[in-house]
Amino acid sequence: ARPLVRAALFVSFGIFWIEHRKASSSSQLQNGVPLIVANHLGYLDIVVLLALYGGSFVAKEDIAKTRFVGSIAMALQCLFVSDSGGLTEHLKQRCRATHQCQTESEEHHLRFCRCPRTLIVFPEGTTTNGTGLITFRRGAFCAGVPILPVAIRFPHRRFNLSWETIRFREHLWRSMTQIYNRVEVVEMDVHVPSAEEIEDPSLFARNMQIVFEDKLQLKTYKLNRKHKFAYHSYVLGKLTADALFQKADELTLGDPLLQETP
Repeated sequence: ARPLVRAALFVSFGIFWIEHRKASSSSQLQNGVPLIVANHLGYLDIVVLLALYGGSFVAKEDIAKTRFVGSIAMALQCLFVSDSGGLTEHLKQRCRATHQCQTESEEHHLRFCRCPRTLIVFPEGTTTNGTGLITFRRGAFCAGVPILPVAIRFPHRRFNLSWETIRFREHLWRSMTQIYNRVEVVEMDVHVPSAEEIEDPSLFARNMQIVFEDKLQLKTYKLNRKHKFAYHSYVLGKLTADALFQKADELTLGDPLLQETP
């Protein structure tokens, strides 16, 4: 399936080249890594990661009932979650089950064991435009399993492929009509969490945030996805500038994770 996905990127979006730089520890992938974490630039990085790793993603429960797309998501073993919560617990169970299966397969030299697919998670919880990072949520790190960090860039001269503050159909059209697009995907070393990181998922998340900052040479902003929605309301004329700043302060004060982030 991965060659088909790669072909779709070429034909539909003009992505002629994916520069995939593997880490020195990439050989560890032969034994399987239960979790891949990446920065999130839009819907295209989902397709790119699918083409390279063939993993599965977190999706809303309603996606499973959507014609065609739902069938694909189920075939990919996506982790379906509801709006009522419980995402962190679902992530923990899935990642630990995958890790246990991969570990037992390695110990018993089982080449064709059917372990769950590696889960690919975007710990920012929303998309950015590639000029900065936002605070990593700790849900993906609560399982305390080895992680493959993957950094994504969309080098560009004119149109930025990252999907942020632009209508989907306009982004799709401009992506498809740009003559040449390329993607950089940089693997970092597989990170096996320390005892302290397993005990404290917030510490684990902060340490991985630093890894991404160093690799991408970007600053992290203490924001969450609700800040982006507030900004969208301002862009659409639903909020004034003063109301936007007031809302942003309220959202920051109301997010315990942003309060504890140094």
